[in-house]
Amino acid sequence: MKTLPLVLRLAACSAALFCIPQPASADTLYWDTTTSAGITNSSGTWDTGTTASWSASIDGSNPLLTWSAGDTAAFTINTTGSNTVTLSGSVSVGGLEVSGTGGGNTTIAATGGDSLVLAGDQTWSTTALRTNGNGASIIISAPISGTANLTFDGRGVSKSTDTASNGVLRASFALSGANTYVGTTTVTKGAALVLDYRSDAGSKLDDSSALVLAGGSLVLNGGSNVVEVVGSTELASGANTIYIGSFGGAGSTNRIALGAITHDVGATLDFTPNLTGLASTTTQNTNGIIGGWATSITNRWAVGSADGSDTIVTNTVGSTVNTEAGFVSTANANLKASFTGLGSKTVNVLRFDTSGSYTLGLASDATLTVNAGGILAAGTGASITGGKITTGLSTGELFVHTPNDFTIGSAIVDNGSTKTILVKAGTNALTLTGQSTHTGGTIINSGAVNLAAGASLGSANITLDGGSFAMDAASSITFNIAGTGAGQFDVFKSNLGTASLAGSLFFKFDSVIDGSWQLISLADADSAHPDISGSIVVTGVYGDIALTDNGSGVWTGLDAEHGASFTFTESTGFLDVSLAAIPEPATAALFIGFVSLVVFALRRRRRSV
Repeated sequence: MKTLPLVLRLAACSAALFCIPQPASADTLYWDTTTSAGITNSSGTWDTGTTASWSASIDGSNPLLTWSAGDTAAFTINTTGSNTVTLSGSVSVGGLEVSGTGGGNTTIAATGGDSLVLAGDQTWSTTALRTNGNGASIIISAPISGTANLTFDGRGVSKSTDTASNGVLRASFALSGANTYVGTTTVTKGAALVLDYRSDAGSKLDDSSALVLAGGSLVLNGGSNVVEVVGSTELASGANTIYIGSFGGAGSTNRIALGAITHDVGATLDFTPNLTGLASTTTQNTNGIIGGWATSITNRWAVGSADGSDTIVTNTVGSTVNTEAGFVSTANANLKASFTGLGSKTVNVLRFDTSGSYTLGLASDATLTVNAGGILAAGTGASITGGKITTGLSTGELFVHTPNDFTIGSAIVDNGSTKTILVKAGTNALTLTGQSTHTGGTIINSGAVNLAAGASLGSANITLDGGSFAMDAASSITFNIAGTGAGQFDVFKSNLGTASLAGSLFFKFDSVIDGSWQLISLADADSAHPDISGSIVVTGVYGDIALTDNGSGVWTGLDAEHGASFTFTESTGFLDVSLAAIPEPATAALFIGFVSLVVFALRRRRRSV
């Protein structure tokens, strides 16, 4: 039996697939308020023209619309100024995105009992920014129903993580309807989710599912004595805030019951402003605070339940420490005076008071261990100098909160086998002037981290979840690239934020291997590659091989001893290492043996002639 050639069989399969009826998919719904007046169905663009508020029927009764009731609509709205889209008939929603120059609010409303029905897990996003004091870029007054997980994504376009101040540009959403959807709610990448009770005091989020904050803000606004309930709260990543007053309205008597708070590595949370009833939690305190990652009104430690009951979140500055004896493992130390020559000590957390600028000076051979990993710069111009600093947390995190500028001149080090992770939160700058050797990495949630002249970060990789990182021309960072094969080694992982590298970057290998390594990892196309204006050196087993920039962001170098060539491309973030082709030992032996046999045979033939 003959078989058809492979190419003909593939062609036949392709033709058969085209003969199979394919499921019909609804067109994407476009609203575009930036083009000429009129509503057309030829391009799928729905234009409000000069009418600021308008309605569109999506239940099939309007002949201009091209899909039937029950289809899933993916909404894309391009808008200028304030516009309202009113839905007649409930619609199955597959996604929502708003873009445009903004200038006002885009409102999605519904008539009667109509609602937005979530057709499946989805993300709603916007690039249209608004100030905190001027509402939200997207107002969803239509009730949301269905069973699905819903994510609000700011796409990293917010200009600041300071959610407490009016006038800060953020990607904002507001839920003002009586929602009944069942599923997890996630707020991420700088988005602000406003729960607006001014016109409807009904529930906005699912009472039984988790609230996930991953670099986002939750706002309670309007109404009075409203208690929003979620099943639990997860802090997944980034700088997170819960606060009141995006619209400048009332709401100080509202509260969100967070349930148990779980904290993932690197995440921080601030409750601001400090209003009674803002939030409650079943999470218990440890040594009198929720954790070194949780603050209130940016400059105090957040305090929750001590017995596991649902208790209002309040705050504390900690206990004033006037003597060296006050530095004990359970103390939430609050400094009001400078210390010099402090020996090795352990405290729970450390706060620099707001009444002045103070310095904590460690003895040169001393190590300060922060049990709960929290350092809070409530005072202006505060600093720590001398010795070493590490964390007592098994997760390795050392949280440095900077509502004011702060300087650490001490070396940040690992705690034995526990790799210390420096986590920066707060809108102001942290300046590092010491020779840090911590190997767990550096996570920047907000504000700036500046590596001063002569300072180093050891072998710590850097994750930008917000804020910025900059290094002086006289500073250096060493990144360990270990292992026996190629892979991803994130020197810089940029979810949000920017980096400027003027100093020396050392890529340290522990063995002579070739392959391709992703050193700079970007979460999306909107992330910016670090600006490298210093030097790049491949070190370790290769020796010190300085790479040269060809002027277009491609760095190359050669290690003649090992026959290795290096190419680092800034635009992709990849370092490629190529070794000269050398036969495997076994292959080389076989080749030599084969040549020897040939030579031997030729000699015998000549002798016999």
